[in-house]
Amino acid sequence: MLQSQRQQREKELQGRLQQEEELQERLRREKEHQGRLQREKELQGRLQEEKELKVRQPQQMAHLERLQLELQVRLQSEMVLQVRLQQEKMELQVRLQQEKMELQVRLPQGQTQPLQMERRQRSLQLVALRTSRLQPMELPVRRQQVKEL
Repeated sequence: MLQSQRQQREKELQGRLQQEEELQERLRREKEHQGRLQREKELQGRLQEEKELKVRQPQQMAHLERLQLELQVRLQSEMVLQVRLQQEKMELQVRLQQEKMELQVRLPQGQTQPLQMERRQRSLQLVALRTSRLQPMELPVRRQQVKEL
């Protein structure tokens, strides 16, 4: 009787052990399956990102082209302003020279009015100095101008 109980217990333990092994095998397979699912999700995410990039890339290129055109327009405007300022500066310098010569011609020799001449000269020099210090202002670029290009 003891032996049959013992055999019975061994069978039960054997059955439990087998069930335990089957459960562990199922768990291992489930973990593998979860890992595969996770990798598949990651791959799908990457594919989706690549699709979105392919869609966004032309839009980004168009935006970059618009920015480049806007920059070119601004640079051209800046160059035009610099040329204008240079012309104004040169005109003022010529005017200053002309004024100096006129003042010298008007005064008879020996008679000078240094104070008036000096004031006039300083005034013209200040105007010339101010214009040479002017920085070209950045002109606002309208979208129409960019589109026209």
